[in-house]
Amino acid sequence: MPIDPSTPGWDARRAATVAELSEAHAYVAMARAAAADAGGSAVSVFALADGIALQCPGDRSSTLFNRVLGLGLSQPFDARTMAAVAARFGGHQGPWGLELAPTALHEHVRLLLKQMRLRRSLPTAMLAMDCRDLDGPAPAWRVERVGADRAALAAEVVERVFGISASVARILRRAPWSPEFAQWVAFDGARPVAACLTHVRGDTAWFGWSATLPSHRARGLQSALLWHSVRDAGERGCRWMTAETATGTVDAPDASFRNMKRFGFVELYRRHGYLCLPPRGARADARSAASWARSRF
Repeated sequence: MPIDPSTPGWDARRAATVAELSEAHAYVAMARAAAADAGGSAVSVFALADGIALQCPGDRSSTLFNRVLGLGLSQPFDARTMAAVAARFGGHQGPWGLELAPTALHEHVRLLLKQMRLRRSLPTAMLAMDCRDLDGPAPAWRVERVGADRAALAAEVVERVFGISASVARILRRAPWSPEFAQWVAFDGARPVAACLTHVRGDTAWFGWSATLPSHRARGLQSALLWHSVRDAGERGCRWMTAETATGTVDAPDASFRNMKRFGFVELYRRHGYLCLPPRGARADARSAASWARSRF
């Protein structure tokens, strides 16, 4: 599969399927790894049309584990699908969202999203890299793959950088218990200063949760994490590595977006999320949330 949209033979639908399912499989694996945690961070996973719905009652502050991924890739997104989405999240006591690749956004889908009054988020870039294209020596930073016994090292960096909820933090701390994941930490001396998480399934790897402490940014740490992540994925039989990142603006491009393109990742497409946000002052109970969601479709 040519991964550069400017290359002859580029298949936008196939590229979207690879990128969207890579992310979906990673988040499903996180949910399963967290299933043994009794700390209120359990994530339910449901098949929904051709997509996957994640629902975490313990996290009412974000859509990371309260969203639907992969819709519209292998079958049309229609009114019945939207009704199933509304029914699934009707009792959820917080925000939730849909992630839709451009290939799924036909005109009738845009109309359904408008009828639901879902709020479109800022775009993110979906990226991919051929693991065979990695070259050059290892960066000078010390980067180690940490196991479950040292998962806290990476989690502490990520929690400080992203300010995530306690429920999401517990989920991330459980991920290294699954053999599908690799968690990487970069050190300055003995101090953890950057971290990321990768997931491998078949011939595709996913790169995410990349975080660098403010004191150590613009010093090549993300590139060091990428180098070790891509090399490891290639050694584990992966052809592709996918990722998602913010884009920033023309005048102020996102640092991660710029770093990843310089490293060798190619932008496949821009993706918008569509968010359902509880109105201010709404009662946070299942009845009010359900009636509010039903009124939007």
